[in-house]
Amino acid sequence: MKFSLEFVSRFLFENLLKTTVSNDGKKFNARCPFCGDSKKNPNKKRFHLKFESEEAVFFNCFNCDKTGTFLDLYCFINGIDKKEAYNRLRKERFNSLKDFFHNSKQNKNVIREQKVDNKVENDFSYILDDCISLDSDLDDGYILRKYYDILKEFYETRKIDINYKLYIAYKGEWKGRIIIPVYKNGKIIYFQGRAIDNNCEIKYKNPIAEKKSIIFNEDCFCRDKYIIITEGILDALSIGVQGTMCMGKNIDDTIFDKLFKLTDKGVIVALDNDKAGKDGTLKIVNESKYKNMLKYLIYPNKYKRVKDLNELKVSGDVNDIYSFIVDNSYSLFEYKALIKIKK
Repeated sequence: MKFSLEFVSRFLFENLLKTTVSNDGKKFNARCPFCGDSKKNPNKKRFHLKFESEEAVFFNCFNCDKTGTFLDLYCFINGIDKKEAYNRLRKERFNSLKDFFHNSKQNKNVIREQKVDNKVENDFSYILDDCISLDSDLDDGYILRKYYDILKEFYETRKIDINYKLYIAYKGEWKGRIIIPVYKNGKIIYFQGRAIDNNCEIKYKNPIAEKKSIIFNEDCFCRDKYIIITEGILDALSIGVQGTMCMGKNIDDTIFDKLFKLTDKGVIVALDNDKAGKDGTLKIVNESKYKNMLKYLIYPNKYKRVKDLNELKVSGDVNDIYSFIVDNSYSLFEYKALIKIKK
C-alpha cells in the first residue's frame, strides 16, 4: 500500500508525542509509542521513522528495538489489524489543496448557520461523539489510551472534583483539547475547548453560541449559600457547585440580575488576583447597581503572589476554596477601606 508523505507527516504529528522532522521533510523523530521512551527524561526521543518512498516507510526505536513499517505503526496506534487498516485506508481521503478549500467553504457555511440558530437554546451534546471521559471503555488502540492518560493527569494536576465530568477530544474539530462542558438539565449547552499543548497558538477554542443566558452551574446552586463568580472556568470548578463564571469578557449587571434570583444568601465577586482581575473588581465597584449588595474577595497578604483560585487549590495550601472565599470577602464599605489601607 502506498502512503503519501503528507499523510505520514500529518499522522505522526497528530498522534506521536514531541514529533520533529528533518529539513528534507522525510526523517521523523518522536517519543516511542511502543515503549513510552525514557521515563527519566521526558524530552528524549528515540523513535525514528524514514520516508524513502510512498511504498517504503520504515521505523525503528533505539530504546526498545521495535522495528516495522508505517502500516504496522498505523495498526498499533489505532488498535486494529491489517485487514481493517486496509479497509479504513481505502476510504481515507488524503488532504489536498482542493479538499482544503472545499472544507473551508463548508466551515464558513456552518458558522453562518450557527449564527442563525443562536436564537434557539444551545445543544452541543454532539461533541461527545468525538470524546472520551474517565468512564469510557477503551479499546487496545494507542490513541485512546494516550488521551485517557492526559485527561486523568489534567484532573489530578488541576485538582478537579472527579464528580464533574470532563472530556477529551481524540478526533474531529476539537481534537487535542480538554472539553469542559456547561450543563443545563443534563444537556451540554456550551463548552470550553482547552488545548493540551501549552505551545498551541489558540489556547481556548469555544463553539459559536449565544452566551448571555448561560449560567455555569445553574442547576447546582444551593439557595442558602453564596454564589461566587470568577473569571475562569477552572476557578469556578475549584470552588465547587457554588462557583460560576463570566461567559464573556466583562461582568455586567445582566449576570447579577440572574444570580441574585438564584440565591437567598448573596453573591461574591472573586476575580483573579492580578491587575486585570483587580481592575475588573473596581469596575464593578464603581459601575454596578448591585455594588452595595455584593461582597468582594481580597486575598490575604500571604497569598499575594497567587494568581487565581485554581492556583491556590493546586498549591495545596487551601482545599476548601468556598470557605476561604467566604472568610476573606467583604462588603463594599469594608472593601474600599481595606484597599485604601493596602495602597
